[in-house]
Amino acid sequence: MKNLIVFLIIVGAVIFLYKKFDKPKPILNPVYGEARVTIGDLNPIEMVIYTAAADEKECQEQLRLLKMSLPKSVTDSCPGPTCKIGKLECKNELARRHLKLFDNEPTFVAYISLAPGASDEREMRIIYWGLPAEMSNQICDSIPEFRANGWKGKIRCIQAAN
Repeated sequence: MKNLIVFLIIVGAVIFLYKKFDKPKPILNPVYGEARVTIGDLNPIEMVIYTAAADEKECQEQLRLLKMSLPKSVTDSCPGPTCKIGKLECKNELARRHLKLFDNEPTFVAYISLAPGASDEREMRIIYWGLPAEMSNQICDSIPEFRANGWKGKIRCIQAAN
């Protein structure tokens, strides 16, 4: 449960960053940003954030801002060596199983789908690997946190497939 709280704090920082973008261009051929944060040593949980950017430049800017905010949110909410910021990269294509997330298709764990509702928001998906399906469904309880952090778009929890 502590790890879930840590993830929620990190997610709040992520949402704050996405509020900094002005007037996005329509996204015709998205470039996908991927950021990973691992918490725990023995049975680690990995939070993966996927975004859809208008182009490579916008994606790199999203990841740059994310990289600047994650170290503080990770160290504030999870001190010590058990929290690690992993891969931050932009890709022209996602693996098919990850691309399904942008169609809000269920996977074997629950995830959060954030759709843009303002000009400064982007499509974003947040998934937690390493949680049992039952526990991953508890992330649905975190949706009010996104609203509290000012996300204007539609927020859905996509429940794990049975």
